[in-house]
Amino acid sequence: VATSGVAGQDLGMDATATLDGGVVTVGARDAGKGLQGLVERRSASGSVKWSMTLSEGPAPAQLEAVQVVGNEVWAVGSASVAGSAGWFVRLDLDTGKVLASKLSLPGGKAAQFHGIAGNTLVGSAIGPDGSQDAWLVRVQADGSLGGDLMVGGGGADAFWDVVLAADGKTAIAVGSDVDAQGVEHALVVKVKPNTVDAAQAAQLRSALAGRKLDMQEPTPGSWKIVPAPVAGGKS
Repeated sequence: VATSGVAGQDLGMDATATLDGGVVTVGARDAGKGLQGLVERRSASGSVKWSMTLSEGPAPAQLEAVQVVGNEVWAVGSASVAGSAGWFVRLDLDTGKVLASKLSLPGGKAAQFHGIAGNTLVGSAIGPDGSQDAWLVRVQADGSLGGDLMVGGGGADAFWDVVLAADGKTAIAVGSDVDAQGVEHALVVKVKPNTVDAAQAAQLRSALAGRKLDMQEPTPGSWKIVPAPVAGGKS
């Protein structure tokens, strides 16, 4: 058992193993300046190799998910910029030096990241209709974003975690979807890398139709699940 903390409050939110038998953990630390992102690397015996307290803008901020990629640590969370912004951080595994730190605000509105697998990040973001949508996005090493997918039906929706399939590229995200009646449903979405399978798209549209939802691609590579148009209504 190992504990970590200073005067104030420490939160541990995720951990990933290192090849030497150690672990990298992420969370948040309040050392008198409000909550800031926390990343620590520990040896196999539990001793701290390095500890980094990070911030982007004013407190609070936190890091919720982490993975080791080669000789780097990739972590995601949120920071208090424009209410809330998705936050992606890369650090050197040996030293803890920050290699990149990037905030994401799709459409200039609030967003958060909750999970990471490979180059796929998941969380939530405010969609064009002003409601919170589940959000999946591909990230480059410098933190810039590629194509994304927003899933929402008017409620407070979110992806909470993501894993990669056996091919190492296909992402499977899980979360929650709130329907028009306020009922919360489990949400599972499988996304192939940079491709759209016509048969799977048709199958998904058929399943969505039963819930009066539709799938649209407002911009190339960016998909969104929205309420289906009412027959005979105005668009």
